[in-house]
Amino acid sequence: MYSNFLNEKEVLIDDIFLDPNNPRFFEEGKRVALSKYTNDKIQKESLKSIQQYNIEELVNSILINGFLPMDRVVVKKIEGQDNKYFVLEGNRRISAIKTCISRHENGEIDETEFDDDYLDTLIGTLKKLKVLEYSGSEEDISWMLQGIRHISGIKDWSPTQRAKLILDQIESKGKNFTGVGKQFGLSAKAVGSLYRGYKGLQQMERHPELGYKAKNDYFSLFEQAYKNKDVRVWMQWNDSTYAYENEDNFRQFCEWISPDEDNVESGSNGRRVHDPKHVRYVGNLVNRKRDDLISEVDNFEVSIEQAWGRAEETKEYDWKTEVLRAEKAITNIPYATILKSKEDVFSSLKKLRDVIESMISI
Repeated sequence: MYSNFLNEKEVLIDDIFLDPNNPRFFEEGKRVALSKYTNDKIQKESLKSIQQYNIEELVNSILINGFLPMDRVVVKKIEGQDNKYFVLEGNRRISAIKTCISRHENGEIDETEFDDDYLDTLIGTLKKLKVLEYSGSEEDISWMLQGIRHISGIKDWSPTQRAKLILDQIESKGKNFTGVGKQFGLSAKAVGSLYRGYKGLQQMERHPELGYKAKNDYFSLFEQAYKNKDVRVWMQWNDSTYAYENEDNFRQFCEWISPDEDNVESGSNGRRVHDPKHVRYVGNLVNRKRDDLISEVDNFEVSIEQAWGRAEETKEYDWKTEVLRAEKAITNIPYATILKSKEDVFSSLKKLRDVIESMISI
């Protein structure tokens, strides 16, 4: 239990440092050595990066209500540096507090909105906080603490972040889909989908020629690729090795979802497939064996949407389904309707009988 390693402690705000490797920044590909956490430039960049996560809402709330530590910030001591801590859980709250203090010191807060001495008193309470210090040794504790809160809790993570945490739990901790699902409030099926999608992305990252193009935000495309049976079979997914075994088709898929440097002006920065619904279009073309349209998409002669539209226009007419639908419509006509609209029903059925007799004679 993680609670066994959490102890209350009072720490100066100046001794608390933002985590530049915070899971929120995962999709940006950031990675900073722990020894550089206290670097002023690193901290400024982290504060700037987290501004996009509704920091202003927290800043305004703290200025009006003060900091209400109902959910204590969790920190961990930086080894080798006396009384210095970095944030494991609570980057947004610490960022908001530091922003409040900075704006007050720089005279950037309109003091006419507050009573005399209110801001001075408020800022004084923000300079020393009661936090929870984590004393354990688990390396991915930041992911775990935030995952427990954000996967099924307060503010949902992106699918890529969830998949990364799930993969770590399965491969590093030896947990199964069901066990991980129970831990984070997900079904085993949802966990499996996230895991397999992330394994597809990792396979692209390891590709000797295309790996440099792989990005975390391609995850949703790989997740959809596994979910789509036609695409999954086309690339020959192996559920024992958790990898696609058709090298040519896998390569083509990776090329389609990543930019083509020679066709950046063709729309979407040269990416043929850039939306999860496009993966369904790929499956449609594969299922109908439309190698002609696949080739045209590959050569940027048509977009994936246009290829899908042309495939829909030329698909074989499913007459059996239509006949069954007509039969069902006739047999389901309510008796009350027949009595109420006897002549109309009779006329429609007679026309249908004439058409059927004509087809039979042919």
